[in-house]
Amino acid sequence: MRWPLLRAAGRLCELADTLVAARPRDWEARARRAYTRVARTLAPLGLAAPAPAVAPDASTLARALAHRTLAAARRPLWRLAAAGGAVVAVLAGAVVGATLALAAVSPRVRAAVFPPNVAAHANWTASTALPGYDTHGGRPSARPGAPAFFHTNGDDHPWVRIELPAPTRLRSIRIDNRTDCCELRGLPLNVEVHDDPGWRLLCQRRTPFVTWTCRFPATTVDTFRLIVAGAGYFHLKRVAAFP
Repeated sequence: MRWPLLRAAGRLCELADTLVAARPRDWEARARRAYTRVARTLAPLGLAAPAPAVAPDASTLARALAHRTLAAARRPLWRLAAAGGAVVAVLAGAVVGATLALAAVSPRVRAAVFPPNVAAHANWTASTALPGYDTHGGRPSARPGAPAFFHTNGDDHPWVRIELPAPTRLRSIRIDNRTDCCELRGLPLNVEVHDDPGWRLLCQRRTPFVTWTCRFPATTVDTFRLIVAGAGYFHLKRVAAFP
């Protein structure tokens, strides 16, 4: 019975508050009647809110009593909602704790919860390199303090190729752009997987990004590349791949 009464009383309060704010013809009398009906609507709940210490007029008194009575009627529901939220938080914490405990002792669970970056020690090759940068390396991640792990010349369709240590079933490739400048370079950016006799497109990015994850159906991959669908310089801070 509480819910229908609270809904009805809430609508009356909203109507009266709207009249007070808009002030149409006879707004004061109409608002006072609506506020008074709030107390009558909630009477079956046995609530009686105390009157305010200072009430300049009857309309102000009716408004204060209506809002106080409605707040008193809603208070048990607020407490119930807070208790429910606490229970959910405790259960969620227990689930997270159990999952972390399993991950600590089970490699399979750990891999499911925290997928390893299988490209962490992959070999990479870039199409060209500016002075000070290499055309190849053994870890597709920038050194501390460096903006990128490779930097091509201003070429037509520059690319970087990532060769995994072994064929691996992948579901996503995460790309971190350099953040010190030049985020518009390298667009549109294609993610392609080696598929004899050529390359097959997995994803394309056309808008600027700091971090972008290319997600795709599980695919066995040994080599993939990131290639610019146009001309210009190309550079990235990090590339990671996840099963």
